[in-house]
Amino acid sequence: MTVTSQTKKVTATGNSSARAFSFSPFVIFATSELSVVTTVIATGVETVISEGTGASAWSCGITTFPATGSINYPDSGGTLLASTHTITIKRVLTLEQQTDLNNQGGYFPDVQETQFDKLLMIDLQQQEQIDRSLVFPVSYTGGVAAEIPSPLTAGYFLRINAAGTALEWTANSTTAASASDTTPLADAITGAAGTAGVFARGDHVHPQTHIVGTAIASASPLVLTGATAGLDGRYFHVTGTTGFSAMTVAANRMFVLEFDGALTMTHGSGTLDLPWGANITTAAGDVGLFQSTAANVVTCIGFFPQAGFPTAALADDAITLAKLAAGTDGELITWDASGDPAAVAVGTATHVLTSNGAGAAPTFQAASGGGTAFISKSSPSGASAVDITGLTGYDNYTFLIEITPANDNVALQMYMSIDNGSTFITASTPYAFAMDGLLDSGTAFTDVSTGQAEIALCGNATYDNGSDTSEGCVMVVELLGRNNVTNNQRFTCRGQWETPAGARASGWGAGCWKRQAGTPDTTNDVDAIRFNFTGGNVEDGEIWTFGWNNA
Repeated sequence: MTVTSQTKKVTATGNSSARAFSFSPFVIFATSELSVVTTVIATGVETVISEGTGASAWSCGITTFPATGSINYPDSGGTLLASTHTITIKRVLTLEQQTDLNNQGGYFPDVQETQFDKLLMIDLQQQEQIDRSLVFPVSYTGGVAAEIPSPLTAGYFLRINAAGTALEWTANSTTAASASDTTPLADAITGAAGTAGVFARGDHVHPQTHIVGTAIASASPLVLTGATAGLDGRYFHVTGTTGFSAMTVAANRMFVLEFDGALTMTHGSGTLDLPWGANITTAAGDVGLFQSTAANVVTCIGFFPQAGFPTAALADDAITLAKLAAGTDGELITWDASGDPAAVAVGTATHVLTSNGAGAAPTFQAASGGGTAFISKSSPSGASAVDITGLTGYDNYTFLIEITPANDNVALQMYMSIDNGSTFITASTPYAFAMDGLLDSGTAFTDVSTGQAEIALCGNATYDNGSDTSEGCVMVVELLGRNNVTNNQRFTCRGQWETPAGARASGWGAGCWKRQAGTPDTTNDVDAIRFNFTGGNVEDGEIWTFGWNNA
């Protein structure tokens, strides 16, 4: 037989279904030459498995040798090897040579060849162990002896001695007695010294980053507990109300202070640097995060007041328009009786902002003192009527009218509304008026009417408007006391117009609404007016509306 494979061992991983594991290609002369070991992949823990029968042993069915093949593990029953384990099969020959050849005696060549094969197999067996041994690199030329000294005490580790000539065992430097106390130190300042050859405890302290320390009484300066030997925590309550502008604390400390009451921390560049460069008055529950950059030199990294952002931190003129919350178009900002911000509601066009005295927010109101305010201008063309609505902001209204009818022999007339122009009052003949007039020829005329369904602003039909370009109507109409619900809403008019015959007429008059049966309406205000002609449309013209108050 020849030995052509240098395979020293075979390793396979379980799969919970395989029982047979091959050890090919290496050859054995007896099953007793096999060594079987299982290994837990996660931990490296090894278990030597014995040859035999049953659930905890392996077996091999080879009967003719030399041969290669496979083993069964477990031999029978049991739990098949899982994927969390490996199985290693290695050939291990007894280190002996039992072939004895007689001098000049005869023997078969196979006897000698078999012995040569076994010797090579032993070489491979030993090489497998050498491959797992600690060795120096091929290029190493130093003077360290590779001999390992006798082991001493458990827990020691191997290292090169100080002279660099040999290996030696040394004690572990992280034993409980030399590297750390059972009770951790508070912070890495100065740990107790360790013994020679091991690390000092100062290198192995345990910062207590989440420990609430002893409460600190407020004082000036504020003295933090254990300042020279390290804080006994990282979070401290500060009691009392004594303000301070400095702290007594060791360098390189980060800590949190929660204030239990009101006190003032005074900003001082270089000793106590506070956010925004401003003093801070605390309230119960306020929290600050601090860092000492040097002994007794402290910076407040962040301050978190319970009541919100401190106004002292805001510089004057620091708030821009872009930072204000969005509001309603036309509203103004004021402060209510409680001193809280409030909005002044949007007013009506031409109204002015008016103070309502202490304890009440200002409001937009119609201008006082009887001043007249322009409201609008209408330019009707081809319209059947001109409606002026929204007459709610003033006591009285004046309408300047310059208008031309599309038809001859028509009169300008007016109606009133109490529902902002949804309907105009014509029922129950509610209007009464009187007009005096004079033609350019000197002829006078009078028109007195009661219980009318409309108000004829150009007098009676004898002297109606013409429709030529020069035959328009120019008139001033005043609505007086439009919200007078005690008496009657009144009106006056005065104007000039051209008759169809070419005469120029001038007239002036007055009238009222709600005089029917002498009973005024005490609940409704006039809030819209309609102008139209007794026939046809408005050809063109303009109407200006003004408002004014009684006082």
